[in-house]
Amino acid sequence: MSKSESTLKKWLYHPAFQKERELVFFFAKLFLIWLSWKGVFWFLGEEKTPLDERVVPVISALWEDFNLWIVKGLLLVSKLVLNLLGYASHITGRSIWIEHVHAVGVGNYCLGMQLIYYNTLLIIITQAPWKRKVIAILFGIIITQVLNVIRISGLALLALHKPEWIEFAHDHVFNIMVFGTMIGFYYYYLVKKVK
Repeated sequence: MSKSESTLKKWLYHPAFQKERELVFFFAKLFLIWLSWKGVFWFLGEEKTPLDERVVPVISALWEDFNLWIVKGLLLVSKLVLNLLGYASHITGRSIWIEHVHAVGVGNYCLGMQLIYYNTLLIIITQAPWKRKVIAILFGIIITQVLNVIRISGLALLALHKPEWIEFAHDHVFNIMVFGTMIGFYYYYLVKKVK
């Protein structure tokens, strides 16, 4: 047996390397989750790809209808938030407007489906009781959509008051807010509470 084989066997089976093995396997699972999303996305197709050019057009059409339903719901709640804040807003198609300023258009990528997918599978692979996992998945979906409403409303307000900041806020500020919140939620609810 070569030295590299004995080192590998030692790492694989020796109790002293248990934490390192768990970390490596955890990152391998994360990679597989990411890879599986790529497969799902390939199967469902991109929003800009015509339905008849997708792998299974019927399933893609159902997916697009579901996404449109989510968009309409997010826009309606965002409109309610903006109206409660005293801004006259209205919805046209996939966009929300304040005082005739085109504020925010919501595409499928903005819905947080990828984040919900990652969060759900991350929760499933975490060592925690199943009841806690199911509750965490449901809260993860709710938190993602609440953050989406905050994001859409915030971007609409920026488009009205500080349009020069909208791209930076869209690409960086709100993404950090959403991902930071989800990572914090995951850590607090599943990692810290289970230990």
